[in-house]
Amino acid sequence: MVPAGRRATPLPPEERRAAIVSAVIPLLEATGGVLSTKQIADAAGIAEGTIFRVFPDKRALLYAVGQEVVTPAGWREEMAAMLDQHPTLHAKVLAVTERMVDRTRRLMLVVTAIRRNFMTDGPPPVAPDGQPALPPFMRDSGAELHAALSTLVFAPHRDELATSPEHAARALQALVAGTCHPGAPAETTLTPVEITQLLLHGVTRDVVDELLADAASLELEEGR
Repeated sequence: MVPAGRRATPLPPEERRAAIVSAVIPLLEATGGVLSTKQIADAAGIAEGTIFRVFPDKRALLYAVGQEVVTPAGWREEMAAMLDQHPTLHAKVLAVTERMVDRTRRLMLVVTAIRRNFMTDGPPPVAPDGQPALPPFMRDSGAELHAALSTLVFAPHRDELATSPEHAARALQALVAGTCHPGAPAETTLTPVEITQLLLHGVTRDVVDELLADAASLELEEGR
């Protein structure tokens, strides 16, 4: 928070923009997606008016926060580097699912804040096709993630799959979105481990029992 009578340290517009966005993300988690521009200013250590020197309105700020949550700069390169450390399909899926669950949880908070903004400041403008003109992160991020999952996670293990890398990627996205949806009952929430298990091995018990038997057999052979 900026003390009375003091101004925040001057920053170039892009740096100020990034600093404000970074301050909003943990604030959303603390407030459950309900926040005012005064709370944002206090969290960023700036005067409230400073927000509107780099963002035209609160909605534009929330759109920028959404963009940072779902597609921060260099996210695909970072994913590729992370996955290089995991040679197996199971390890790749588990690692990326952990990140997807965390990202989706934060995205839902941003969406909650945006919906509240729609209620107070009016709906988004209408595009030429008659549909709401949604921000790029809502419109494009799902397709970008799908492409990354298909190429980086599943394509290297194509021979292990019973379906295409593209279908496997879509199934993973559906599982994560379903378990992270705000309307989903808490008792049905799946962990990243459970999502990975369901995606790769299904829900039938015989497959799980077979895997456990194979693992036990391998341990016995290694112990000889």
